Amino acid sequence: MNKLRFSDNSEMEVIGVSCAGNILKINVPGNGLDNLVTDFKDSAKLSPLRYFEDDVLLRGYAGYTKFDGMDYTPDVLQEVDYTTEDVTTESGFREVRADIVTITLEKVPAVAIVAARTEKNTADIDYLAMETGVEL
Repeated sequence: MNKLRFSDNSEMEVIGVSCAGNILKINVPGNGLDNLVTDFKDSAKLSPLRYFEDDVLLRGYAGYTKFDGMDYTPDVLQEVDYTTEDVTTESGFREVRADIVTITLEKVPAVAIVAARTEKNTADIDYLAMETGVEL
């Protein structure tokens, strides 16, 4: 079983993970869509992410904290069992199909993270200075 472990150590079954540049795509079974949105919009849970296959850590992904979207694809062919014939399928063999949701996360550049923190710190300092009567 493939799974994704979030930074809070909660886990989710996944079909696969792919990464290209600053985009991370995570394929998961197409059930529990409400939970998927909740899990992947919580940026605090998203860094780092760890991808396991059969309890073996394969990859880690850090910084992919911007939820960029979710695509639902119904009835995707997952596997074909060529040892079992099934005349009702397109291949003529037993097929396993499932609905798949692809979650897309974007890596936020470190500069953007630092800029956001700097902006917040500046606002906090300005507020404290105003409240205490200190001139900057």
